[in-house]
Amino acid sequence: MSSIFLRVINMSISASWLIMAVVVLRFFLKNAPKWIRCFLWGLVAFKLVFPVTIESAVSLIPSNETIPYNIAMQAKPTINSGINALDQVVNPIVEYSFAPNPLTSANPLQIIIPIAALIWIVGMVMLLIYAFVSFIKLKMTVGASISIGENIMACDDVKAPFILGVFKPMIYVPSFMTEDTLEFVIAHERTHIKRLDHWWKPFGYLLLTIYWFNPLCWLAYILLCRDIELACDEKVICNLDKQGKASYSQALLSSNYPRKKITVCPLAFGEIGVKERVKAVLNYKKPAFWMIVVVIAICFVVAACFLTSPKRGEIPQEINSEEVGGQDASENASNMEEIIAQEDNKTEILQETVKETSETSLEDSNIGFSPNDIKSVVKIDIQLTDGDIQSITDEDVLLKMEEMLSNATEISEAGCPFPIPMYITRKDGTVGVIYSATDSCDTFYSEGKYYKYGGSDNSEFWSLLGLDIDFGDVYRKE
Repeated sequence: MSSIFLRVINMSISASWLIMAVVVLRFFLKNAPKWIRCFLWGLVAFKLVFPVTIESAVSLIPSNETIPYNIAMQAKPTINSGINALDQVVNPIVEYSFAPNPLTSANPLQIIIPIAALIWIVGMVMLLIYAFVSFIKLKMTVGASISIGENIMACDDVKAPFILGVFKPMIYVPSFMTEDTLEFVIAHERTHIKRLDHWWKPFGYLLLTIYWFNPLCWLAYILLCRDIELACDEKVICNLDKQGKASYSQALLSSNYPRKKITVCPLAFGEIGVKERVKAVLNYKKPAFWMIVVVIAICFVVAACFLTSPKRGEIPQEINSEEVGGQDASENASNMEEIIAQEDNKTEILQETVKETSETSLEDSNIGFSPNDIKSVVKIDIQLTDGDIQSITDEDVLLKMEEMLSNATEISEAGCPFPIPMYITRKDGTVGVIYSATDSCDTFYSEGKYYKYGGSDNSEFWSLLGLDIDFGDVYRKE
């Protein structure tokens, strides 16, 4: 559950950038067709539902994984927001607050994250219960209704018209509503049904129950409800004359009834922002074709920039030692010493680059290995506490490690810390990572699961690798 929770948080952070972009665009698209706003909120919904991993050079998302999935296993927990200035401020605080204590067997984040995940689930359940209770109460309110037309019901206890139902939507109107007002109300509510707004609003609320911890998602839902009504109004009045728009505005005012800001149902005629809607109706002008084309182009740009992920940093290119610059030694023997010095300098740069490239490749390895994946092992790299990499290539040692780890069995939980990553390279070139316990537990962690490889403790495990352990630290044997 913790891994799912971290996944949801990362998706929420990534979608927050798109939400902020849509909020800003709403301000600049005041005169654009209102359905464009609904389309932009549809992009937000897509971002919240699908973890898009398509990389793009035009992506404006700083990071697709702000919180690493294995942060609870890191010796020095850090985030990667994609904004260096922010990381430099936040990471020292995160490291100081949540770094594993060598004197205890539990990593603080291994306790905090599951508790936060539990609170997240409780919040979802409460919002779903609220929606269910609201629906039942509304059904009881309209229990004594009479039919006055196809899918249209009148009720004495209803104070404002609305749509209730998803699969079989019904229009409910107050019994006291005049015939002139009723005409516009029914046209409005039927437009909602044609646009499938009675589907989109509950779906938006469902997403809100998942991402309830993000204030921007609450803002997005409130604005979605407002934009749904504006788009519906625009659809109804697009062919009305000036007098018709005035009559429609009067119908809005007469149906105005204050409601709660956050509702999953129903879609009500006078529910949200009546003042803004009346102003939009009276000032409505049919948009020019060129404006529609420009706005659609803007939508494509927004999708390209915010529905894609940033490209990962490229591994530094190796320096070709054959390119030595300067004059050729055979042409000018007097420059031989200078050329040799340049060559030696480039050799040193090459060695540093290879080392950095190796470490970067290991750190970027995010494939978690289960016991079934540990086979045909040709190399094991262990990132030590001091930052060095210990590489194991001895065939006998690798064979014993493979036999030990591949036969491990899954267990429900483990109390030891798992701060040290081990990168396992197979014969086919695949590199995966596991985190072995650095306390006394004979277990390792991978992809949110714990595996026990047997034995009373892990002393044989670390001795086989030629390493010493000291609580949460791992060093080379002296």
